[in-house]
Amino acid sequence: MNGRAYINLDDIFKHNIHVDDNHPLTVFIQLEGDCNGVYVTNKTANGFDVIELQNGQSNAEFSWLVMANRKDRYDDKGNLKSKHVGVRFPDAPGPMETKEGRKHQIEEPQQYNDNSRPVEKSNNNIESTKKVQPRTNEKK
Repeated sequence: MNGRAYINLDDIFKHNIHVDDNHPLTVFIQLEGDCNGVYVTNKTANGFDVIELQNGQSNAEFSWLVMANRKDRYDDKGNLKSKHVGVRFPDAPGPMETKEGRKHQIEEPQQYNDNSRPVEKSNNNIESTKKVQPRTNEKK
């Protein structure tokens, strides 16, 4: 709206995310109209501002997607039930060990003739194709 928009995040979403300096909100914008471009600022757990570049005043539409870290979950007594903030995936496992003596043979790809039929190889390794008689629907 005249080059500026504030996006207020959904209350249920806000309640389930953790946003701070170490875990910022990530915002993706997809412009759907002509304008000077936009930037995102003032990102908080409540929302963010989208501002058109070069003091633009357009009303170009856009869609957006946000990502955030999930909030830790506590029970009614304040006990941690599910830890999410600051948790990382463990390191990936190393390469699998290979077993000796197992060799795989790679077959050559099948070749086809103009009639989409497999090409047969003769004993002297010269390719030959079967002659195929066309089918007719005529009854004799």
